[in-house]
Amino acid sequence: MANEKQARSKPREITFGRSWDGPKGTIFYFNIQFEDGIAGEFSTTKREQTKFVIGTEVLYSYEDTSNARGPFVKIDLVKETYTGGGGGKKSPEVQRSILANVCLDCAINAIYNLDLADKAKPDLKNVFDVADKFYNYIKTKSNNDTQANISLQARLKDVTMILVKFKSLGINSSDKVLEYVDKEYEYVFEKMKG
Repeated sequence: MANEKQARSKPREITFGRSWDGPKGTIFYFNIQFEDGIAGEFSTTKREQTKFVIGTEVLYSYEDTSNARGPFVKIDLVKETYTGGGGGKKSPEVQRSILANVCLDCAINAIYNLDLADKAKPDLKNVFDVADKFYNYIKTKSNNDTQANISLQARLKDVTMILVKFKSLGINSSDKVLEYVDKEYEYVFEKMKG
């Protein structure tokens, strides 16, 4: 693409444009506008697209082009490469989003499995408080170590979904949940060291 350019910005608006049934399935076209003023169209195979998220900064390409429908700006997500070895590295925003989602899921699981669901408030503040507690615990304990972060998330999922049901363990609060996450993580950490 001779006139393709790249930019980094956050999508400000995304709206569904149209769909097209092709030989390999349906393609969905969306109109997008970025905070930097660039606007255009992108395509995906998902009607509920996840390629771009409003407010999440991305590296994207754009190109003035045309087809039978007329001229338009073609937008696409640039796949950022990681050269540090050992698989792809997610951006800090993506890592924080994943951790926040895991912690929110675990907070909901803990509240439900500890039979505290009837104490949930309509604004979910108490749920978010527990999620924040889990989030801050993992951020602090992992100390920016990706492997530790992933392991702690897995341990948190295990404790909030499974171990809380072992009545003999006496897990009856978020503090107790984190106590058992610590115990499981210490076991895993010892195995990682060899």
